[in-house]
Amino acid sequence: MPRGVGYYGYPDESELVRRAMRLGRASVPTAGSVRRQYGQAIGDVGGFTSALVSLLRGSDPGGAYDEAIAQQRQVDEAAQARLGALGPEFAGAAVTSGSQGDSALSRLLAGQAASAAYGRKQPGIAASRGALGQTGLVNARQEALTQRNEALRSAFVQSYENVRQNALAMAMANADISQADRAFREQRRQFNVGAAASAAGGGAAGPPDVNEDFQQVRDKLFSMADEFYNRTTKGEDNPYMPGDQGEERPDRVSYDKAFKRMRSYARPYLRQLGYSNKEITRIIRQALKAAGYQRSTAAGYKPGLPG
Repeated sequence: MPRGVGYYGYPDESELVRRAMRLGRASVPTAGSVRRQYGQAIGDVGGFTSALVSLLRGSDPGGAYDEAIAQQRQVDEAAQARLGALGPEFAGAAVTSGSQGDSALSRLLAGQAASAAYGRKQPGIAASRGALGQTGLVNARQEALTQRNEALRSAFVQSYENVRQNALAMAMANADISQADRAFREQRRQFNVGAAASAAGGGAAGPPDVNEDFQQVRDKLFSMADEFYNRTTKGEDNPYMPGDQGEERPDRVSYDKAFKRMRSYARPYLRQLGYSNKEITRIIRQALKAAGYQRSTAAGYKPGLPG
């Protein structure tokens, strides 16, 4: 039964959502940071407004007229006293002077009243402006939170697609690795079966269904072992017997030299095919044995050394 991608590490939907949400949250400011940013500004406006209202309530704009009003009254009283001391014939002048003094005093009193009324309105105006400023910041904070949520949703959608594609690619890679590993194990199993059959049949049978590259290298090793074992050398020509080119005599390569030459040839190829040095050694020894070499009687052979 074929295995699904979940078997090779593909996460379930809830895990994909969690991963995408973590990536999305990392790309936008937190809601807490937005609230703290605007909360600080709202607190500053509120504190400034409270201090301003307290200052305005403690001030008295009409008080600036007190000294001028007192001076005007002193002037009026002095003028009336001076004119009254001059005699009855200056009574008209006293009346005129008094009326002028009253007019000036009235203007000062009216200005004082207007200033006092204006001053009483200022704390309310300041409080209203402060409240309006705070309301604007509260609305801006809510708008910033809304934009943050929209940015989070957009980032989540993009992150989810990336997370899904990366997880799928990883699962497919794991599946390919697993399949290649199974194929390699099967290849090794077939080789072991073929090697056992070859050993049992005196080398007549080869391993069935093995990799073509490996088969070529293995065949070459068996050919090399046979050539090394059966190698001969011709003798020198006999100058006293024309046509006699010398007899061939055995010139077998030693077990150690044959092993080293075969290993130098096979290792670069078989290592690329995934075989370990131990497995390569075993293959070479099988080829040497099939050619007729005996390790126990090989010249220069020492237990524990390769070959």
